[in-house]
Amino acid sequence: MDEVRKLALEVARCGNITHARKDAAHPCHEIVSVQKPDPATFHVPEAWAGAIDTARVLYISSNPSIGDIAEGQDPATEELYPKESDSDEFIQDFIVNRFNPDSGYADLNGSYRQVSGQPSTKKVSFWTNMRNRSIELLGHDAHPNESYAMTEVVHCKSKKDRMGVKAARSACSDLYLDRIIALSPARVLVVVGVQAGDALKTRWDLPQQFGIMKKEASGTASIVASEADSMVLREIAGRERTVVFLPHPNSQGTRKFFSDNYPENMLNLRRAAAPVAVIGTAAVVAATVAYGEYLSHGAYVCQPNRYFRPSTTHFAFYSDRQIQPHVAEIEEIFKDVVFTSEEAASWTASQDRSGQRLGVVIASFLAAGLREHGERYDVILLSQENEASTLQLTSPVINDLKNSQGRAVAFTQGQRYVDLEVLTGGISLTSKIARLSGWNEMHPDEDA
Repeated sequence: MDEVRKLALEVARCGNITHARKDAAHPCHEIVSVQKPDPATFHVPEAWAGAIDTARVLYISSNPSIGDIAEGQDPATEELYPKESDSDEFIQDFIVNRFNPDSGYADLNGSYRQVSGQPSTKKVSFWTNMRNRSIELLGHDAHPNESYAMTEVVHCKSKKDRMGVKAARSACSDLYLDRIIALSPARVLVVVGVQAGDALKTRWDLPQQFGIMKKEASGTASIVASEADSMVLREIAGRERTVVFLPHPNSQGTRKFFSDNYPENMLNLRRAAAPVAVIGTAAVVAATVAYGEYLSHGAYVCQPNRYFRPSTTHFAFYSDRQIQPHVAEIEEIFKDVVFTSEEAASWTASQDRSGQRLGVVIASFLAAGLREHGERYDVILLSQENEASTLQLTSPVINDLKNSQGRAVAFTQGQRYVDLEVLTGGISLTSKIARLSGWNEMHPDEDA
């Protein structure tokens, strides 16, 4: 956090400001001159907004904007934004904690604290747009104080005409951009708008077609011309990151959603933005009885030598027409195990922890009459419901699937495979899982 606060203050106190005010040839002269050189009113450069050090997605636009107080407007309704005359402590606290609910500087809905101390009735449209785009990738829990942040190529504020941005962007990004990105673990960098895209093409060796738009099939609006050219992997600030273009919210005649511009790559984008812990595949198994067995015993027991895809990392359970909220991690798989008291005792006496668990499972299932003595089964040991490695959905996923005749069908009668970033993305209906997974049709057949 010390490095975060230090860089936030360094950007705000940028040494170029004093030089640029005096030197008309300085690349930052024009943008610095947008504001009067009065320390009591001059808005300091904005390093970023949001949780830079925990962000999974980082939006990079051209520069922050500043508006004039309208004639007759009460100055007390202006945002309580740090001025040049403010203390270092206030500037650091504002930049680092702007969206922290405890600070009250700004809220999730796009309002900000006014000079008067009251929340604004006006919403910052850029903030609300970026939150909506974050929900596309991260789910409804997306929050700028936790999972995404916004920064710029140029940090000094300008007005709607963006005067001085182009001249300043090389000098400003040379000083700060890579250092800011280095603070962030974000594996998805979203380049927002043409100005930011133009500034970063050469810097990051992006394809010439990066950010180029074309008319969609309907001719109504424009989307990216090439998903492959506008979504690329690059090593930036010491990490491999997905760099993706998105039209600016203010751009006219363009589609602003990730899903509109990257229909073939939405899962890849969600996968890149997902926490490492939720990258994988869940086998969602039909579990009328098995879900209760899992809750009681932490295992899934099925017929011997049953096939599951090698990529399967977790199990989820479909029962009572819903996918239950526990998504358990696979810990060990034992194939073709004979269920006898002798086998249970042998495993329980072993030195292997997983073997000991297996022995307990065999003994417990036999004692409860859940399996036949002497029969063979596969035993998949899973993380327990209250363990940290078990993913918890925000709520069960209700099955609303229908077949081509409009009749309700089971999500699965055997197993279906769902990417974890889809399953854990705040989805409430199985029809959305089907759409996000690209399934053309759903039917009750087992997905082997």
